[in-house]
Amino acid sequence: MSDSLVAYNATFQNGDTNSTSNAYVKRANDKSINVGVANVAGLVNSAQTVLTPLSLTTTATLSGLQSLVFAASAGGAYTVTLPPVAASAGISLTVIKTDSAANTVTLKGNGSELINGSNTYTGLTTQYYVIKLYCDGTAWYAGKLA
Repeated sequence: MSDSLVAYNATFQNGDTNSTSNAYVKRANDKSINVGVANVAGLVNSAQTVLTPLSLTTTATLSGLQSLVFAASAGGAYTVTLPPVAASAGISLTVIKTDSAANTVTLKGNGSELINGSNTYTGLTTQYYVIKLYCDGTAWYAGKLA
């Protein structure tokens, strides 16, 4: 599959002002979503990857660059440690349990950091459950969407 242009010359909201400058949104081969600004000749002046899905099957520590995590637990229960809150203010993270295995995927705060007032969150127990997390810079907050 080749890169797909989703939108070009789009208007993006930047604070209280609108700004257009040949902005684009593109879906790349690796399924990441890229936004950027192209010059008149179509060359990229700046670009940023905003969504790179991560698939997990075992214990991991997130770096803060992920915004979407697919978690499968057929091989057993495991723990996913969230990035430090001090470096994650304003970050949203979505975790989806993708398989029907009865094993739990546990989300854990970095060190002693909290998720909904506790160091761990064990709500990922059922296939297609979606946990949406938000960090305010002092703690993580989680809610189940499924």
